[in-house]
Amino acid sequence: MTIATYGTVNGWGTFKMYALNRSVHVLRVMTVAAVFLAFGSRADVARAQQPSPDNEKRTLAIEITQANLEAIDIDKLSAAALDQSWRNSGNKSSEARQVILSLAPLIREEIESMKSDLVNITSRFYEENFDVEELKQMRAFSVSPVGRKHAQLGGEFTARLTVTLQQTMAARRPAIEARVKAELEKRGYKH
Repeated sequence: MTIATYGTVNGWGTFKMYALNRSVHVLRVMTVAAVFLAFGSRADVARAQQPSPDNEKRTLAIEITQANLEAIDIDKLSAAALDQSWRNSGNKSSEARQVILSLAPLIREEIESMKSDLVNITSRFYEENFDVEELKQMRAFSVSPVGRKHAQLGGEFTARLTVTLQQTMAARRPAIEARVKAELEKRGYKH
C-alpha cells in the first residue's frame, strides 16, 4: 500500500498528501539551511577551525586534567585516605577502622561533586604555567599507558611521601630545633 492509497483508504487522502508534501518541503529547507551554514562562508569555516592560542591552551589543559582524573581510582584513593586517617587517630580498634572505612562512598560523592571545580582549578594552573607545545606533550603523556599509571599511583605516592615526611620531621625535630636555636643565638637573638 503506497502513501496515496493509504490516504484514500482512510478518507482524508488530500490532507495526508498535503501534510506529507509540507513535511518534505520543510525537511528540504532545513537541509539546505544546514548545508549553507556548514559550508556557506568558507572564510568563517576556516577561521573557526583555527583555535586561538588561548582557546587551544584551555582545551588542552582541560583534556589533561580530565585524563588524569579519569585514571584515578577514586574508591581506592578514598579508602587509602580513610585508612591513613584511622592510623593517625591513634585508635587501634578494628571496629573503629571499619566504621571509618565505611565512609568511602561519602568521600566518593564529595569528590564527584567537586570534579568540575578540580578541573577548573587544575586546568587554570596548566594554562598559566605552560605554553601550547608543552601542553600538547603533557596531553600525549597523560593519555598514554604510562601517563595513566602515573596518575593512578600519584595519590598513593603523595600519601606515602606526606607520611614519610611527617615521620622524618618528627624524628629530626629535636636536632632541627637545636640547629635553629644555635643559629639564632649566633646571630644575636636569644630564645
